[in-house]
Amino acid sequence: MTGREQKVYYSYSQISHKHNVPDDGLPPQSQPLPQPGKDAKAPGFALPELEHNLQLLIDLTEQEIIQNDRQLQYERDMVVNLSHELEKMSEVLEHEERVISNLSRVLEMVEECERRLQPNCSNPLTLDECARVFETLQDKYYEEYRMSDRVDLAVAIVYPLMKEYFKEWDPLKDCTYGTEIISKWKSLLENDQLLSHGGQDLSTDAFHR
Repeated sequence: MTGREQKVYYSYSQISHKHNVPDDGLPPQSQPLPQPGKDAKAPGFALPELEHNLQLLIDLTEQEIIQNDRQLQYERDMVVNLSHELEKMSEVLEHEERVISNLSRVLEMVEECERRLQPNCSNPLTLDECARVFETLQDKYYEEYRMSDRVDLAVAIVYPLMKEYFKEWDPLKDCTYGTEIISKWKSLLENDQLLSHGGQDLSTDAFHR
């Protein structure tokens, strides 16, 4: 057998190596040299379809990376915005909880006054104690106190106490009786009106009513 031997290639590297070695039976100096110019081909094994598919995969991967980066930036911005919104809502919630707590305390104080105004109460409310309650409402809970109907509240609680206090008063015997109490309540209730309306007509306040 003197013919050319058939060879079997098992990998791309073997095929590529085949193109880089001289043809069998031909001495190196007798092989044609590649001509310079545009028609010259680079040595090796070319797979244009594979190269095209690889480039397509690279382009798709780049686009996916860019899209994922944009999505990541969007999510980060969303987290920042939600964090700011959470802080605002936390402040609002804290404020609302404080208001509710204060309103509950004001309601407890008013209900305690009403309870002690009932007949046959073992610990009846006095004018001095009632004055301290109104002072506390004005000093510590004024925003909540201002939201209530202060005039009706004062009339409903203070008037029965005033009536009871002056029930036995004889002006002919003691003309100065209760002047300190009246002066204290006048200052307290007119101060309420001044705080509320900045010095408007005092004829509508609880004291003058």
